[in-house]
Amino acid sequence: NPDDLLGWGIPDYGVAYGLLLEIAGNPANGKTLVEAFPNPFRDELNLKLNLDSIELVVVELMSTSGKLVYLGKYTRSRADRIINLDRVVNLLNSGVFYVRVVIPEKTQVIKIIKQ
Repeated sequence: NPDDLLGWGIPDYGVAYGLLLEIAGNPANGKTLVEAFPNPFRDELNLKLNLDSIELVVVELMSTSGKLVYLGKYTRSRADRIINLDRVVNLLNSGVFYVRVVIPEKTQVIKIIKQ
């Protein structure tokens, strides 16, 4: 039986991952919200946003353990849709990280690799 401390027990990670992709993954129409380049990267990383209008963009950079490494808020439009994260990624050790990009009513998570 679940309680306030343990919940329902060990989750089915395959199901949880599938739900995550439905909620935050690639949009159903095939139009991705964000692309990271270059990926893998060494000391520079850019995010290219696919925006229809001026949007408030929240960028979260997380380690594989889920630790929030960076949180940034930007206002971007179709004309200005590149976010440069060079200053942030220069402080990172090599490894795998996740970038979550949130705009109103849309979210996408992508995996990035620092060499």
